[in-house]
Amino acid sequence: MSRNEGWSIPPIIRPRPEAWAFDLDRALQAVLELRAEIPADAFTANILGTEREGSAVLLEGGRHALTIGYLITEAERVWLTSAEGRVVEAHPLGYDFVTGFGLLLLLGRLPVPGLPLGSAEPLRPGDPVIVAACGGRDAAVQARLIGKREFAGYWEYVLDEALFTAPAHPHWGGTACIGPDGRLAGIGSLLIEAEAGPKETAAANMVVPIDLFVPIRDELARAGIGAEQEARMRRVLEHLKRAIQSHFEQEEQACFQVLKTELTPEQAQELYEAMERATKEIRRTYGCGGGRDFDP
Repeated sequence: MSRNEGWSIPPIIRPRPEAWAFDLDRALQAVLELRAEIPADAFTANILGTEREGSAVLLEGGRHALTIGYLITEAERVWLTSAEGRVVEAHPLGYDFVTGFGLLLLLGRLPVPGLPLGSAEPLRPGDPVIVAACGGRDAAVQARLIGKREFAGYWEYVLDEALFTAPAHPHWGGTACIGPDGRLAGIGSLLIEAEAGPKETAAANMVVPIDLFVPIRDELARAGIGAEQEARMRRVLEHLKRAIQSHFEQEEQACFQVLKTELTPEQAQELYEAMERATKEIRRTYGCGGGRDFDP
């Protein structure tokens, strides 16, 4: 039963069971439909929308699903639906900005098998893969790997070695990239124009290799962020602390000069003391010069 209302992959590029050495239909059951609701005042609402749809992949064990993080960032509610129409709510555990992965905890059980994790490392350009959304063969593309190379996004997102597959899947967000061994090789992220030959480009999907998820899986499930992402956030917060501290030092000096020249000594002293109390409270709140720090 297909969940992809109003569209389906052309039969000529759908995967055929006889072409694969694993149970194709069983593997495709692990690909779920994802729907997310985001508050209207969320930071990403204007950019990515308040209602997002895509795919997620049920992992072995049936408790977690993996998707691409932009679908669930700032999500208030998330639902996952199997190809048979069974629905379960899910809780976003974390979004790793470094890799782009988003991890979900299912708040119920779905009667479908999870997909085991594989590796993109053995894959070479020309190797066959399947890029699949929810909906079985009707929603899957039999593709080939056309490249493994660096990808850099304008939003300060860099992968040392991303996967590029073609033909492109029209509903790429969160799709499963399944390798020849029937295991999860990556998660679909973008639709791009990619090099397909010396003088040729083609519409392709950029896929995040699953190998980047394996080292951060436990951290993402436990803390919601990976170690590299945490280190980056701490550097940003430390820079913010220094900027706030420098700002208030400059404000203090400027105000002090005004107070000396335009007020009587008594008025200046009274106003300066009030300003000192306010400044100390702000510093205490934002972790500048003592008091509460940014560290958890």
